[in-house]
Amino acid sequence: WRDKKLFEFAASEVEGFSLKNSGGTIEVKRKDMQWHFADGKPADNETLDTFVTGLAFTVARDFVSDDKAKDRAKVGLVSPKYFLEVKLAKKPPVQFAVFETYKKVNNATDVKVYATLGHKNFIVELDRTTVEKFSKKADDFRIKSLLTFADRQKIKAVELSLADPKDKYTFQMDSTGWKVGTGKLDGFEPSLLDTAMNRVGAVKIASFLGQKPIPAGNKPLSSWTFLDGEKKKLASFTFFGIVEKGEYYTKLSSGELVKLERGTAAQVPSKPSDFQKQPAQKGA
Repeated sequence: WRDKKLFEFAASEVEGFSLKNSGGTIEVKRKDMQWHFADGKPADNETLDTFVTGLAFTVARDFVSDDKAKDRAKVGLVSPKYFLEVKLAKKPPVQFAVFETYKKVNNATDVKVYATLGHKNFIVELDRTTVEKFSKKADDFRIKSLLTFADRQKIKAVELSLADPKDKYTFQMDSTGWKVGTGKLDGFEPSLLDTAMNRVGAVKIASFLGQKPIPAGNKPLSSWTFLDGEKKKLASFTFFGIVEKGEYYTKLSSGELVKLERGTAAQVPSKPSDFQKQPAQKGA
């Protein structure tokens, strides 16, 4: 009947944490409901809120000792595979160490997962699925959207180049809606530009690839620059791809190459007709 819930804090009390695993050390902080990495770069709020909520409800599979100093060697605890320090509002930080042990049983390897809390005297056994979340890398907590919702609301001008180099346009928002600024685009439909920007906003990053060139064979499909009412650049990127293979890439403002999720990147418009009102079907 022992309560197997390990942590005594609520997710709302967490102000930050550091997580050490084979990928290095991740440090994040929360201020005014916004998550940031230690270097000040924004992190993904939804992903981190989900991680912290799951952490607060972590449960033990079983208690194996109430004297960790005496029994850690017998259990086989040497050095932690994961080490987590949770920083709390108005409470001391909580330290959580996770260990794996390996034992040969009938020509197979039996893997056990144990954990200790810095301020508690027990050793607990955990289910292996419980600790999968501690294997996350820093990239798992990065923002996966190219265009944030906040920036989307500020857009008042768009500079656009499509797959054919001659198809270049600018669009301006005035009191009545979107208008073509430069470039010839007969039958322009403002609602289709809104749809296009929503699709750009829906594009998700599949993986961060570092400072690398665009892979060979990928051709530019469209280039977008979004500006606010004072002509300040909000975001700018070019989509590259091999459409028949379902490969899509872009570069972030830092120069970092990212691979994009196929399903979302394939929806980004790349030809003039995507912005033009189509003639009504005869007989409709």
